[in-house]
Amino acid sequence: MTNLSLGARLARNLVQEQAQSIQAQEARARHASQEALREFQQVAQFFEDAKGYFTKAIEDQVPSNQLRIQVGRSGRSSTEACNIPIYSVLKGWDYHHDELLSLREKGAFGSLWTAFREWAQSQGLTPKWKYAHDGGGMESWWYLCVEPAAQVTAP
Repeated sequence: MTNLSLGARLARNLVQEQAQSIQAQEARARHASQEALREFQQVAQFFEDAKGYFTKAIEDQVPSNQLRIQVGRSGRSSTEACNIPIYSVLKGWDYHHDELLSLREKGAFGSLWTAFREWAQSQGLTPKWKYAHDGGGMESWWYLCVEPAAQVTAP
């Protein structure tokens, strides 16, 4: 018998379930096509890169209004990386819910988004997608942002 609390055991079980979900989804993608697998791996890498970016930016005290990752075009004057390939892969934006259809629970990349949200939660962060546009109907894009979780307060 272990001395782990029920909460610790549940947390361990959730990590195992998440890993199994990602493995199962990757296996389904592999069988569907090499293109689907390439896209799955591309989105997985995007979220891994996002973890590193947000970690470094927060540690380097980047201003909160710059604590974001742009996904999609933003016009010619933008100095931010646009992540256009990810914008294409994550197709299926739901403009009414500020949510990607492909990142919903049963979406093509749902397990990756869930894993990223869980990582953010474990770091006291809440990830959000924010929609932006040029105001002229020519271009639109999204930002992946993080904010302090509701229960987190400044020391």
